[in-house]
Amino acid sequence: MATASLSKPLRAQPSCWGREHAGDLDRQRIFQKPLFRGHSVLQAPSAAALELKDHVMETKQVEGSQTSAPDDLLQRLSWEVKQIHGCLSEVQKCWAAGLGVTVAQWNILMAISHLADEEGVRVSVVSDKLAVDGSFVTAQSQLLESKGLIRRKPSATDRRVVLLALSSNARWQIENLSGSMNAANAYVANNASGKAHRLLAELEELKSVLKRAKLLTASDALRHWPRGRDTA
Repeated sequence: MATASLSKPLRAQPSCWGREHAGDLDRQRIFQKPLFRGHSVLQAPSAAALELKDHVMETKQVEGSQTSAPDDLLQRLSWEVKQIHGCLSEVQKCWAAGLGVTVAQWNILMAISHLADEEGVRVSVVSDKLAVDGSFVTAQSQLLESKGLIRRKPSATDRRVVLLALSSNARWQIENLSGSMNAANAYVANNASGKAHRLLAELEELKSVLKRAKLLTASDALRHWPRGRDTA
């Protein structure tokens, strides 16, 4: 009877007690140990038990916070990339103006300069590098040819394939801009605390991940596509 007198039943808490006290109530319920039927003794929890309880509660909080993270991550990434692209376009606009071309045409010239061998480079290779449609590169290359900045010629092995190469005039004009281009590259490299080149490598990895995500997203969308709906 003396032992039974130590037992004190938990009192029901009012509904307005609040979630901030829920953890305390859970601790009391966990560490009640039955002594015999109808009675219990409230024992002091051990440090290990308290640590385990806190770990479980933290894990649940982390799991709950991660449910909406992926969507937010991709959207934030999209915004950052668009803003960086805008900043780069403003810099490239200065160089493009020196040749009397648009920023898009400037990027085509730079792609040809980096990718072409002695014979030139295929339109498809340039379009893949710039992530644009091949017809866009074809149309812009014709305009650049009319400006005397590139040469378009059929491949020696396949006459259906058009190869692009910079003209001597384009090389000369780009060479005149090399001082400004080198200065801009050096400024970014020196003021990004050595992170610029590491960021390029990380972006390559991220690009591969996003390509796989595209396939997964397309597969998931196809699985949930309404049956019988016209996909044409």
